[in-house]
Amino acid sequence: MRIKFIALGICALLVLPIVLFGERSIVLKQENVPLNIDKYEASYYDQNVDHEVSYKNISQQKIVALRLGFISFTVFNDFLDSTKGISVETIEIGQIKKGTWTHAKYRGFSFRKYGTGIAFVDAVRFEDGTIWKADYDEILPQIKEIYADFSADILKKEEEK
Repeated sequence: MRIKFIALGICALLVLPIVLFGERSIVLKQENVPLNIDKYEASYYDQNVDHEVSYKNISQQKIVALRLGFISFTVFNDFLDSTKGISVETIEIGQIKKGTWTHAKYRGFSFRKYGTGIAFVDAVRFEDGTIWKADYDEILPQIKEIYADFSADILKKEEEK
């Protein structure tokens, strides 16, 4: 009886935040990333999916441009779409900045209340002209925990647009 009560309590702790607070927002773990995503919130608003992000330059160089990756899943954890958010801005070493990217998708309503949003750092351009890019082999297993059939080809196609 005690084990059932504990199991029920754990389930409630996992499900209750999603029910109470709506959409789920996940930041993927990345090694040696020059820009840290401190805060991320994916939300449904006016038929769109909004991706609100706070990020910090944790490198030893000034950043002059960034590209963040966003992936959205429906209320049933089916793949909805992916997009990239680009910002050309100077971010000093240790500086924190914020940005919001709105992803207009004709099926955006299927994200409402129970959708899942994922954010990751896709690319960074430094002041000296060097470019850092995400290792898709590193982030793909994390994405597949939500949607097993997800392919890195989806992320690569976004780069070609």
